[in-house]
Amino acid sequence: MKNSLTRYLKSLLMLLRILSAGLSGTPLMAQSAGEVIYAYTQSLLELGRHVRIYKDPKATLDIRQVRQLPDSLFEPSRQDVLNFGLTGARIWLKVTLQNRANEPLYLLFRTQDINAVDAYITGPAGSTAFHTGTYRPFRNRYFLTNSVVLKLGDAPTEVYLAVQEGSRFHFPILLGTIQPIVQHLYRETLFNGAILGIMLVMAIVNFCIYLMLRDRTYLYYCCYVLLSGLMFMMYEGLTYDLFWRSVPPLNDDRVSFVTRVLTFVFAILFSTRFLHLDQYRPRLNQFFKGVVWLLLVVGLLKIAGLSVAETIFYPLTLFGLVSLFTAGVLTFRAGYRPARYYLVGWGLYILGAMSTILALMDVLSFKYLLTAYGYASGAACEATVLSFALADRLNSFRKENLYSQQAAIAQLQENERLVREQNRLLEEKVAERTQALQQSVDELELKNAEIMRQQSELEEVRLKNLRAEFARKLARIKLKSLRDQMNPHFLFNCMNTIEAYIIENRPDEATAFLQKFSRLIRATLENSLYEHIPIKNEIETLNLYIQLEEARVNNRFSHTVDVSPLLLEQPYTIPPLLLQPYVENAILHGLRHKRDTAGRLHIDLSVQDEQLICTIEDNGIGRQKAAGMRTSRPGKSQSLGMKFTGERMAVMSEISATPYQVEVVDILEGEKTGTKVILTLPLTRQTETPVV
Repeated sequence: MKNSLTRYLKSLLMLLRILSAGLSGTPLMAQSAGEVIYAYTQSLLELGRHVRIYKDPKATLDIRQVRQLPDSLFEPSRQDVLNFGLTGARIWLKVTLQNRANEPLYLLFRTQDINAVDAYITGPAGSTAFHTGTYRPFRNRYFLTNSVVLKLGDAPTEVYLAVQEGSRFHFPILLGTIQPIVQHLYRETLFNGAILGIMLVMAIVNFCIYLMLRDRTYLYYCCYVLLSGLMFMMYEGLTYDLFWRSVPPLNDDRVSFVTRVLTFVFAILFSTRFLHLDQYRPRLNQFFKGVVWLLLVVGLLKIAGLSVAETIFYPLTLFGLVSLFTAGVLTFRAGYRPARYYLVGWGLYILGAMSTILALMDVLSFKYLLTAYGYASGAACEATVLSFALADRLNSFRKENLYSQQAAIAQLQENERLVREQNRLLEEKVAERTQALQQSVDELELKNAEIMRQQSELEEVRLKNLRAEFARKLARIKLKSLRDQMNPHFLFNCMNTIEAYIIENRPDEATAFLQKFSRLIRATLENSLYEHIPIKNEIETLNLYIQLEEARVNNRFSHTVDVSPLLLEQPYTIPPLLLQPYVENAILHGLRHKRDTAGRLHIDLSVQDEQLICTIEDNGIGRQKAAGMRTSRPGKSQSLGMKFTGERMAVMSEISATPYQVEVVDILEGEKTGTKVILTLPLTRQTETPVV
């Protein structure tokens, strides 16, 4: 592998030297009083130091205005190859010529991606103008190729060139006759074809390897090589020539800039995976992830039209190239063998790319072959060497895989021998233990069956006792509740009220009272058949009871009932006659003794946190005063309704495992007295099962 790589590199470097020979001409000229004299027809003349320059910052002057400018405003050039860096100004170049070659002269621009070039040529026959560049129609070119050539004619005397570019640019200009122009274009075409051919072959080979292995290292490398080739084609104007002659807007600087950004991004992605930085240098791997994000941000800045993007990009590129080379050195020192190929390839690329970038930043001159064609040569050499690196990496994996397979086979054979030996020993031990284990299992099964039978009997007895106890409690509470809810005292008072209506010759009131009384008795008996009844039925029964009590005390108090619509719309239920004892207590011990103002009884049913909240509030005399009245009248019997209801709620809480709670609050606000009872009950759905 090493010998073949050495032979290939020697052949490649020899080919590049042959193709590059003669691409830069020898400046053969004579200059007299600021005039360029061209006399030798076999060579090209570099006009870098022989032009005068005027910068139009606002790009507002036309050729007529420029010709009227005094010569003192045109500064002489001090560069062999013109390099204007990053500027938004329009550059005017002026050169005075004398042709002694007896052949037409031509101008060749070695930078093919200049946005706009306007040429104004003056000679004995008059003035002519040419408008070309990547922003101009392709048909404006003298030769319909990627290179820009202008015909000056037989006797040009004065040439004005207006150049405008949106990014950093250098502008080498060659002057000569048709023969050296064609020779230069021919050699440059061979050079470009060789570079692109190498890159295309490397990309295809590694893409095929990716399809076989599905290793993203090869995919990243393939994308990197293709983008490098595309970037090279943009520099050389080949994309405009081959792909979009009729669409000049695609030559926008932002397209080429984003291509450069993506090329560097995929170079980083490939390098980090190839060098296994996540394994050998995790912190450096995180650093390069940050560089990738920064590059993408720079690309977005360029798309937005901000010139600061290029100011950031070129130093960042130099720093990134050096950092990647450093990462290769560190990985190689850590023992990663394929890193040596990476260092060779990346070193060649850095040499070429850095020379080109330094020339673009006006640190080096473009007159040298290394700076003019450094990037393309370095990229081709790097693509080749890295392909060898990937092949070596693949070969290393193959050897490691073969070694692993051999080791695995040997280990497998040893494992099989050990397994056979262990199986023999285990069979002997199993034979010894089988009988003992079987006997133990039989004994355990018998004991387990006996335990299960006893547990089942105990559980049945416990459940039977629990059901019987609950049934007894429910029956006792039910009997007490029913007996107390409609006590004889209330029935006696109702009969007295009916008798009074009859004696006082008030049959209508007696009839209405009797109807309500009978409805109440019937509703009470019907509801007692169910554990839960609809809330609507409970409210109707409660209203009947309160209306009878109001009539019995000559309407000395009024009542209101508020029920949440949700409780009426949905089939929610409540234990029957659960609220009646508390309402009765409010009337008999609170409202009946109130003399100063009208009595009020308010009942509210609502839903809160999936619970039914029942509030019974009166403005009676209060519990403290009512207790005093009972003390002064010891012969007066007490209602046991609230006590029985409390027991009933306790049993229901135990059965349902959900608390039934009651809270009594005394209202003492100045002269205002009363009592508020708050019942918190679980929400239950309607059931049609009667109580047995």
